[in-house]
Parts: sequence; structure tokens; C-alpha cells
Amino acid sequence: MLNIGQINGKHTLADDMEALLYVVLHCALYYLPHDLSPRGLTTFIEGFFDHYLPHIDGGLHGGGGKFSNAHDRFFTRNVQFQDPVFDEWLQTVMDYHCQPMDAIERREENLWTLDHLDAYWRHFLETHDLKRDNRQEHKRLLDFWSPSPSSSLTTSTMTIKRHIDELDLIEHPEGREARPRIGGREQRTPNPRCEHTSVLSSTGVRRSSRIRARVAAADLRSHVKALGR
Repeated sequence: MLNIGQINGKHTLADDMEALLYVVLHCALYYLPHDLSPRGLTTFIEGFFDHYLPHIDGGLHGGGGKFSNAHDRFFTRNVQFQDPVFDEWLQTVMDYHCQPMDAIERREENLWTLDHLDAYWRHFLETHDLKRDNRQEHKRLLDFWSPSPSSSLTTSTMTIKRHIDELDLIEHPEGREARPRIGGREQRTPNPRCEHTSVLSSTGVRRSSRIRARVAAADLRSHVKALGR
């Protein structure tokens, strides 16, 4: 799926294997413990899974987020899963699929085959114990409020401000301080190249309610527009 030259080509078994990797990652982002806030999860899901661009032929083509992550780990390097065993599986399978450009040792052999993946996955399950009963549901920003397609775009500033305040408390329950540690590790420094995709700032700088309402209003307009498609 990452081969631009095969954008309109025949679907292959390797494509199904890649899709399986992304299904596991998608489920993990929503239901396994990790250090992404609702804002961070929104950025990840929209950039990695939902982003698409219009093509000159009139069609819509996606995959840009997946391509950048395969070659540079642009998204996954900014999330830390609490279960190190799952994280090991994820990093290894991603490397089987596509080594990042900054890999120290470049391999010549193609490991993205059914036999290689089956052998690794079978051995992994035989030698590792994944954590049990650790389901933890995560929500994106827009999951906290769901305006209907007929909702007016003139949502009151007070209502929007309340939504923003609620989200702040969710992300920073202890006086909006730094996010808690996950698995004994402090949050890593965000990748500056991801800042342009942020929906809400995660810094400690205070914003006026007017600016905060403007950010939320733009987010709501985008959501309502998307629902109306």
C-alpha cells in the first residue's frame, strides 16, 4: 500500500498484512493504556488513519500518514504504550514491514512475507505474556460532544468554553499540571514536527477564554461540516 507506483494496482497479500498491522494499532490506541491525551489521540487518528488528499485525476488518495510513519515513525514514536511486551511486538512488526530511514543497520532481506510474519508472531506468543485485564478506553476530542448535522454553527461561547474546561480537567486532573507518568516513565518531549497538527495546545501557557472558544468553534465547524457530507 506504500508503493506510490501501484496506487491503482492490484491488491496483494502484503497489503492485507499491512492492514492487519494497522487494525491492531488502531485497537491499541483506543483500548490499551498509553500516554496520549484526548488531543494527542485526535491528532494521531486524524493524521494517520483519516487524512487524504485530492488527486489530479479527481479521486481521493490517502496513506500519507502511514507512509511517513513507515519511513520515519512520525506518529508512533510519540506514543508510549504501558505494556512493554505489546510495544515490543508493535516495534518489531513495523520494522518487518518497513525499516525507518535512520535505522543503524540496513537489511537486504525482505521480511514482510507471510512466512516471516507467521514465524515471528508464533514465537512471540510462545515466549511472551501480554498483560491481561488492562482494557482502558480512550476518547478523541470530538467524542466528548456530538452535535447533530442540523445543529447551528453559532454555538454559544459559554458552551464552548465549558467543553474546553472539561477537556483541560480530563487531560490535567491535578490543577492542569504536567501529565502523569506512565509505567514509571515521564512523558517524552513532543516532536516539534507534530506541533502543526495540534488541535489544542498542551503547554502550560494560559489562554484567554476568547481564544480558547475560537479554537473550539473552529473544531466544531469542521466536525459539523464532516457530518453533513
